Amino acid sequence: MLFSIWLLGLAGGVGVLAGKAWSRPALELFCWTLMVLLVISAAKRLRAVAPPRTLLGLSLALFVAPVIALCVATNLTLRGESAVRQLSAAGRILAA
Repeated sequence: MLFSIWLLGLAGGVGVLAGKAWSRPALELFCWTLMVLLVISAAKRLRAVAPPRTLLGLSLALFVAPVIALCVATNLTLRGESAVRQLSAAGRILAA
């Protein structure tokens, strides 16, 4: 299941580079799934450690925060007007 999620991300990224209209929802779904799984995994790992969790919490925050920021930036960029226009135009050119 995890492998299929990574393949979805790879396909979405390649689709965006190739200008395919289906790539926007695929890459956005990958980013949302990655964010949810990352937060769940970090919380589970943090709960499993003995009480002085400060160092682990800091290291998890330093890893999770940039990944979440990158995913949010990707989703906002994909929802932007120019990305929607460009990927929609690519779909219309191929259909014509």
